[in-house]
Amino acid sequence: MLCRLMSERLLPCQRIHHRKVFQTVYKEGQFFKGHLLNLWIYKRPDDRDSNRQLPQIGIVVSRKVAARAVKRNLWRRRIRESFRRLQGRLKPRVTLIVQARRCEKVPTYQALGGELESLLRKTQNVL
Repeated sequence: MLCRLMSERLLPCQRIHHRKVFQTVYKEGQFFKGHLLNLWIYKRPDDRDSNRQLPQIGIVVSRKVAARAVKRNLWRRRIRESFRRLQGRLKPRVTLIVQARRCEKVPTYQALGGELESLLRKTQNVL
């Protein structure tokens, strides 16, 4: 991956924003449930475009998880950072949707990163 050699940052093409992509992953992807997160994984069809080879992520944090936007944004930042650290170990053309589950406090980076990694280990040939 050209991008991974240059830096570990997330590119805009790695974030999912479109409803159609979310629906495809929900419908055709595998689902895994953890204590802090729910995870859907979808392996995209082969494509020659180098940006389409990069792993992608969509993050869902509802108001049921955190009523205040500040807390929801904190969830998103921590999930995004956990994904950023794991993306170098993910296989190409993988799309993840990570959904936060309700809990009393916003978990730490380490807790979310560990949960995301353990859910990815449950999958077949993603890590």
